[in-house]
Amino acid sequence: MTAANGRKKCEKQRASRTHGWGSPKKHRGAGSRGGRGNAGRGKKGQQKMSLLNSLYIKNIGKHGFINKTRKDVVAINLGVLCQKFELMKELELVEKTKDGYLIDMNSIGYDKLLGGGGQMPELKEKITIKASCCTSIAKEKIENHSFLSLVDAKEKVEEVKQSG
Repeated sequence: MTAANGRKKCEKQRASRTHGWGSPKKHRGAGSRGGRGNAGRGKKGQQKMSLLNSLYIKNIGKHGFINKTRKDVVAINLGVLCQKFELMKELELVEKTKDGYLIDMNSIGYDKLLGGGGQMPELKEKITIKASCCTSIAKEKIENHSFLSLVDAKEKVEEVKQSG
């Protein structure tokens, strides 16, 4: 808003060379400062490295390779699986068979059975583990244990239930 007899700001600054911006260099576009934001910083250039070093940024740009076909494998140790057996039985995550129980690894969310997990707990019931992928150490531990047996996930479950 201007007063009734007052002039507009642009009219007042007609004779001024810089229109209130001080030095003529200050009122220019992004070209006078090398671009907007982080433009012109360079990937390997040293022009603004002092700023990056103060921010502890050493690598600028993209690095590495991302495999788009990668599948994350969810694995569980045999000892941990046996320790969680009672809890899985309460939550009805295991199937009852003629001679014991069947643990289907895929149905409870695991892809692979590993051989670790510390000391194996004492088992009172026979447990059959259906796994699609299993390490050689896990297979060896299962073969040496009297209450454990392993079934490949590709086999039919009915065969396992009938054999027991």
